[in-house]
Amino acid sequence: MGRPYFYALGAGGERGVAHMLDFMREGLERTMALSGVRSLAEIDRELVRWK
Repeated sequence: MGRPYFYALGAGGERGVAHMLDFMREGLERTMALSGVRSLAEIDRELVRWK
């Protein structure tokens, strides 16, 4: 999260960081919903497909 935070801070200041955090949160929530996971506690190694 460090690099995106600093890029957002440099590009948009406080509003840029807030936008980046919202973007990341929405992406995580969408991925969790598509995976059938309702909470962070439900995420485990079974959800990762190793090649």
